Amino acid sequence: KYSTTLKQAIELYNKKKYIEAKLEFLKVAKEESSDFLVTEAILYLGKIALRSDSELFFDAKNYLDYVIMSGNSRQKEQAYFELANKYRLLENDKESISYYQKCLKLFPEDTYCLMNLASLYLKLEKLNEAEQTYYKLIKASENAKMPLKKVIGINTAYIGLAKINLRKGDIK
Repeated sequence: KYSTTLKQAIELYNKKKYIEAKLEFLKVAKEESSDFLVTEAILYLGKIALRSDSELFFDAKNYLDYVIMSGNSRQKEQAYFELANKYRLLENDKESISYYQKCLKLFPEDTYCLMNLASLYLKLEKLNEAEQTYYKLIKASENAKMPLKKVIGINTAYIGLAKINLRKGDIK
């Protein structure tokens, strides 16, 4: 269960009020006795640092590395996913792929992670890896509980597979 302060901080984060949220997350990280709540606050501090123009990537990575070392599976998966996305934006494809793969080791049916990894493989012309990942995305999307996730995942996978077939010359 989340503390009142952590709930308020998450609300502020979701409203993109990052400065106010950061202050609340720092309060949780300093005052809470629960390792779970402290790690959750640090996870969000890492997310805020990644989205900030004034904070360094180094700071974000330190927060998220703490989560990877101390968090539960869900927290670790989120930290991996955040880092994978940031490395992708920085065009460090090797690191991005590595973090997406770590994310998928924890949650093999994470549709967002599968979508991002498959599209990265496609961008890099790693067509076999992209194709395999799109097929995993179809299976994961079929099992998704949220209807929108199911539709987005399946549509993305079939569009990606069509692009692969076009590049291979299998479709004219």
